[in-house]
Amino acid sequence: MAFLETPRFGKVEYGEEAVVEFAEGLPAFEADTKFVLIEPPETSPVVFLQSLVHVELCFTTVPAVCVDKGFQLKAAEADLEAIGGMSPDLLCLAILTLREDRTPTANLMAPVVIHRRTRQARQVIQYDSGYLFEHPIGGEGAC
Repeated sequence: MAFLETPRFGKVEYGEEAVVEFAEGLPAFEADTKFVLIEPPETSPVVFLQSLVHVELCFTTVPAVCVDKGFQLKAAEADLEAIGGMSPDLLCLAILTLREDRTPTANLMAPVVIHRRTRQARQVIQYDSGYLFEHPIGGEGAC
């Protein structure tokens, strides 16, 4: 087991099975290629993507189906090849935007896609999907 000291969670113990790798990083965070998934039971279904490169960087996410129970990944096969291809092993996470003065939103247009078996990940932009970068939360989710 490894340990990481974070501003949000303090000292976190994690195993290699909790680490996902973004070969290209995330847009605007290209240097951050390794993240650990933190899933505290008390905040379920929230999944925190904690950077192992810059500990101050942590994204708050939820499975996309928790925002829209009919969510369908509409990614080109080429976008998924680098992480292991289209598979039932894919987890699609929507990054949340949380602001004090606005209702929280979820980015369904560009979900973080994690291949659970290979532990490879990528943020996939689905331009023609009909999904929004700022999808309102509180609709017909499955969680």
